[in-house]
Amino acid sequence: MTVVEEYWSGVLRRLQAEVQVFNRLIHHSGEKGRANELSLAQIISRLVPRRYAVGSGILIDSHDNYSSQTDIVIFNQADDPAVLAQSTQVLFPVENVHLCIEVKTSVGKGEIEDARAKQKTVQDLRPIGTERPAYALVGFESESSVDTIAQHLRASPNLDIACILNEGIIAGPAQLLHAPDHEGKSDTNFTVGMACPPTEVAEAILQTADSADPRTPINVVEHGGANYSIVRRGRNRVVADPARALLLFCDALLRILSNSDSRSPAFSYYIDAEARKITALP
Repeated sequence: MTVVEEYWSGVLRRLQAEVQVFNRLIHHSGEKGRANELSLAQIISRLVPRRYAVGSGILIDSHDNYSSQTDIVIFNQADDPAVLAQSTQVLFPVENVHLCIEVKTSVGKGEIEDARAKQKTVQDLRPIGTERPAYALVGFESESSVDTIAQHLRASPNLDIACILNEGIIAGPAQLLHAPDHEGKSDTNFTVGMACPPTEVAEAILQTADSADPRTPINVVEHGGANYSIVRRGRNRVVADPARALLLFCDALLRILSNSDSRSPAFSYYIDAEARKITALP
């Protein structure tokens, strides 16, 4: 692993550990989901440039339209009017918002459709002089097979970017996921794939799983200081790399935020071609 990959492997392990602790301690599904949102929001708030801030609330436009409650809102804090942030219920003028993120503990067809419905409430807003914010979905695990989830993610209309961590699933326009090699190209095809480790690493992980007690199947294997997931595709087992999926999602997030800037984020150039390889889900 490169230094960046190894660092983000540690970030993912801390995120997973925090989520697992919260999920054991909190039995109310709503509070559990909110705790997971806060864990992810902390990572994102440390990632984005200082001119941006991370919050949660409702987007509005000047025509009295409003969106659904949004789990994570990335907005330009330099331009956000303080008059709309005087209570715990925050209203965000749509012109100042760059990205909305829906967070799900477990993702299936219903959760993807719910995210799209909330995305539409954002797309229906009428910003003045700016584009509508991008919309993303982050799930911690899938409740369906990876191929089934891929089908649901490909269904129109598409989310701008999606990531399901445990299964290493990453989805979005090819030019976002394969940057910077695709800079200046018009490849906007929506891609759904799995972030996977190199073949030799995957084989070693499967050997470790095979040597375990068959009465206690292993779904997560630690190898070389990183956690990998073993997921099924039909009768086959595939090793997913959740840390790479999170890394590519965060890179895509930064590139979406940089659309209004004159240059791409430097972070993109620290992710090599090997780390950007994803296995397409047909």
